[in-house]
Amino acid sequence: MLFFLVAILLRAFRPEFRLPNELVTVVLQVLGIFFGSKASKYIWEGRQVVADPETVSRQEDQMLELIKEKEQVKNKDVAELLGVSRATAMRLLADMVARGVLRMTGTRKAAVYEAVTDK
Repeated sequence: MLFFLVAILLRAFRPEFRLPNELVTVVLQVLGIFFGSKASKYIWEGRQVVADPETVSRQEDQMLELIKEKEQVKNKDVAELLGVSRATAMRLLADMVARGVLRMTGTRKAAVYEAVTDK
């Protein structure tokens, strides 16, 4: 593979150096796959953001206060309260539902969330 990389670089600086067209195509595809997969992995790992527990806790407290006031909230209400996207609000709500803090009734846009109370 190193040979192909050197050959491509050599051709870039010395146009009189020739490689068969099919070989150039194959080499570029292999290099694209190799470096593309490495770059994709790097980008994907960079996107894995770990939320600050203090920020999440503060957001959850704000959400619970809103639920106490309104009894039921929608995703849109939480997004507006926290100043986050609806997708972020949905992730926060889903996490709280999974932990048993909130209960969701309805589906999709009609979903409402309320606090789980022990009766």
